[in-house]
Amino acid sequence: MNTYKYIGLTIIFAVISASRLHAAGEPAVSQGDDGSTTLTFPNGQTFSLPAGKGLLGPSSNPTSQTPFANADGSLIAVNEQPMTKTSFVHIYLKGPDGRFTEVKNANQKIGKAAPANAQKVEPDFIRVERVSGKTLDLETVDFGSKPTKRLLFKVTIAADGAITAAR
Repeated sequence: MNTYKYIGLTIIFAVISASRLHAAGEPAVSQGDDGSTTLTFPNGQTFSLPAGKGLLGPSSNPTSQTPFANADGSLIAVNEQPMTKTSFVHIYLKGPDGRFTEVKNANQKIGKAAPANAQKVEPDFIRVERVSGKTLDLETVDFGSKPTKRLLFKVTIAADGAITAAR
């Protein structure tokens, strides 16, 4: 009898989680047998990320597989971790037609947009920590330094995908 209660709670939790995911505008995440990651957006669009370790959460919860979304669901970001000590940011913007487009080469654009007073931004490891409006709070880590150096900074994403240092 306890088994049935457990199964029932699991099903209820799964239904609530799935509806929350789409209600917040975040894509559902699934892993393929080949290790690839597929993001399925609430409008049915899918984007695939290559095989790797999967998604990387913020430094406060690195095992999280939940994408980042702003309040209106017009900006979605994920951290792809192709291998250890790497993190590539993928940014998706919702257009006026309700379809999403990916901002190409986000890590390179973020590195160029980092504040002038920032230390070196490591383009092979940039991680989204938080999304607020059109601003991304980011972290970069220089694993080659001893001790390891962390840098926190912010960028703003424009409707056309341009990335600039946040004020």
